[in-house]
Formats: sequence, C-alpha cells, structure tokens
Amino acid sequence: MEEQLIRDKEERFGKKFKVVGGEAVPVNDEKKPIDKVKIALKTIRELYPEDRHPDVASNCIKMLKAYLTNLSKDPTNDKFRKINKENKFFKERVAEVQGGTLFLKAVGFVDRATTMEAGSVDPTLLKESLALLE
Repeated sequence: MEEQLIRDKEERFGKKFKVVGGEAVPVNDEKKPIDKVKIALKTIRELYPEDRHPDVASNCIKMLKAYLTNLSKDPTNDKFRKINKENKFFKERVAEVQGGTLFLKAVGFVDRATTMEAGSVDPTLLKESLALLE
C-alpha cells in the first residue's frame, strides 16, 4: 500500500517521495547546478515557442550567451560580473522571460536589489552552460 502511495505522489507531483509515519512526504533532492541550468533553459524554450512568441526565446538565449561569453573571457572584470536589472534590454529579454533569471542564478549569479552579480561562478559550469546555449 505504501509503495502505491509513493508511486501515485511521484506521478502527480514529479518529485521523489518517502513514507514517514504513514504519510508520503517529498524527499529533499537538491539538484546539481547543471541540472538547474538545463531546467531553466527548457522552461525558456518550452514556454516561448517561436510560432507563438516570435523571437522571445531566441533573444533571451542570445542575451544569456552574451553575458556568459563576456564573463568567461574576463571573469575578474566587474563590468562583466554585474548586470544592471534596470537595463531596458535585460528587463525585456531576460527578466520578463520565465526561466531567464533562473538560468543566471543556476550559473552562479546572485540577485541583488538593482543588479545580478556573479558570485562564485564555477568555470566548468560556465563552459557547460555556454555549450547548452549553442
């Protein structure tokens, strides 16, 4: 009976569950950073298909690629480590696109009051994320 309960919850909610005290509770299954990047990118591509939302996903991906390319070329340059959240193009092409800021956070950017700042960005994760944007 408990196995059926767990399978039912996992199918409905898309999460792993375990039985505690007769109740099925979600397992805190922290994802790897690259998996979070993939989920954010999938969200962008699936919610904004080109036939219904022309150029939304492609413009967002181009902006994300530009941010990561600049950061990977010169990771110590403050100009590439901070993104002004008030910037018109950031707002329109990344912030307003569901999954855009999630992608940046997954790569290692930290959401501040007026900026998105690159925290401790893993060079391997940065390289893998750039490859996914191709």
